[in-house]
This record gives sequence, structure tokens and C-alpha cells, in this order.
Amino acid sequence: MPPIAMTTKTIRPRPSGFTLVELLVVIAIIAVLIGLLLPAVQAARESARRMSCANNLKQVGTAMHTYLSAKRVFPTGGNRTNGLSWRVFILPQMELQSLNDQFDFSAGAFNGGANREGPKKSINALTRISGYHCPSATRILATDGSSTLQNPTRETYNAHYYGISGPKGINMATRKPYPVVSSGPYGGVCETGILYNDSRTKPSRVTDGLSKTLLAGELIVRKTTQYTESWYGGGDGGNWVRGWITNDGNASCKNVDLSINGLVIVNDASAINDAPFGSDHSGSGATFVRGDGSVSFLSDSIDVVAYKALCSRDSGDSDAGAN
Repeated sequence: MPPIAMTTKTIRPRPSGFTLVELLVVIAIIAVLIGLLLPAVQAARESARRMSCANNLKQVGTAMHTYLSAKRVFPTGGNRTNGLSWRVFILPQMELQSLNDQFDFSAGAFNGGANREGPKKSINALTRISGYHCPSATRILATDGSSTLQNPTRETYNAHYYGISGPKGINMATRKPYPVVSSGPYGGVCETGILYNDSRTKPSRVTDGLSKTLLAGELIVRKTTQYTESWYGGGDGGNWVRGWITNDGNASCKNVDLSINGLVIVNDASAINDAPFGSDHSGSGATFVRGDGSVSFLSDSIDVVAYKALCSRDSGDSDAGAN
């Protein structure tokens, strides 16, 4: 019997790796996951920035009260004699005594001298104070020429936190206008808040209540007019040292005429004193520190009457607009 022929079948190994279709499916899944996770990551980052901003203002409030304990008054919002800001006056309480020691507190403009250095005033704004900057803001350098040093040209740092000098408009508790010192070309000056030019406010003068009166807050101007375009993203164009502008301009404190994140319509210098408080935080609002040192995030949908009532210290309007 002839032998049976044995046949062998060659088994070829399956090539390893992904097919093109499988690779495309994996890429699509990854893209979907990234699309789902990215907003959550961005939200977490913004939450951290907002918390950091609140911590900055909490530190400012603590420094204000440490100053108050020593001097028995809140610091001057802006000093007309030496041109300096409340931000300068609380440097020791911000644990920046060595920087404070570099200032000349005698009379003269904050940017006096041939090179706009002060002297020993505006030149110190070449030092950045992170506690005066909101992490969500986009601009940290001053844009106004008055804050730019010369020979050579040097840009100084701005600030995103401003004092509240008082509201404009009608006090709904008394049905009378809030008092405004109408002087100069910058929009008039309010002095019913805690911080304003040459203020020396004692707690006893805050009869509406420290917890019901805003002390300072974020100021991030929206890009709404050609005049304010250079302010867009932070501050009002000046550096953190600047406390007063000639003709009663508020450089480190602002009136409250517009709503939070309000839009500046005028296109001239009258916008300076009324630059609206606001921020680049998600959630449409801004962070404020109150007279008692507590910190609050106020939505820009807050009733304007209630918002303005929070900005006056002694107008008997602490409950106005609450309902």
C-alpha cells in the first residue's frame, strides 16, 4: 500500500499593530475625551485663579486693618501732597517694609523729576507686587505715559485693585443725589466711601456698617472706547504707586457710577474717575473686600441700587435695594 502523502498548511502569523480603521477610532475616542476634559481643566484653573485673587484682597483687607490698629484711621486713598497711593501706605503691613523704606514721602508728584522717577516714588513701580495683581487679568504693565519712566524708557507695573471712593446717582433711601465734588476734567470726585483723595476715615464714620460697605475691589476695564483701549485687561493705565492726578483725578480709587463690568461710553478723560470695577473671572462679576476685611464675589447682575448702597459709608442706605 503506497504511503499516504501528508500535506502541510503554512500558517502565516497575523501582522501586529493597528489597522488604519482601528487607529482612526482610537484617535476619535481620544479627541472626544479631550473635548470633555478640557472645559473641566479650564474651569479648575479659573477656580484656582479666582481663589488666588480673593486671597490677594483678603491680604489687602488684613493689611488695612493692621494699619487701622496702628493709626486709628484707614490709609489715605490718594495723597494730594506726595501723589502716592494707599497701596504704598500699607506696604509695611503687606510685609514689604524694605520696599517701603525706598520711598520718599515728601511733597511732590509721584512721577516728578526729569525721568519721571519721582524721585524715589514712581521708580519703585519697577518692582512687581504679585499681591496687587489678579491672576486672571491679562495686563500687568502700566500703559499711561505718566507712569512710563524715561532715559531709558522703562515700563512700570500696574495694579488691579482700587479703593472705592463712593457712589454716584440717587440714594434711594433718601431720594437725594449722592454728594459729588465736581472739580476738574476727570468726572468729579465722590467722598462718601472709605477711601478717596486725602481721606482719613475712622471706623466710627462708617455708620452704614463696615460689613455693609465695600472698601476696595477689582478693576479690569473692558475694551469699549478708544480712550480706554489701552486700559483693557487691567487697571486704569497707571502704575500701583500713583495715588492722585492733578485736578482731583482719582488714580488709586474710583467712583461707582457704572455697574460691575459696565461699559465705558465716553471717549475722553472724564472716564478716569468713573472707570467701572470688574474682572476677567468666569462667572461675570468681581471680587471685593469689605470694610470689616471680609471678601465677597459680587455678580455683575447685582441690583445697581444695592451695589451703590454698598459703596457708601454713611448715607443711611445700607438696606437700599436689598429687596
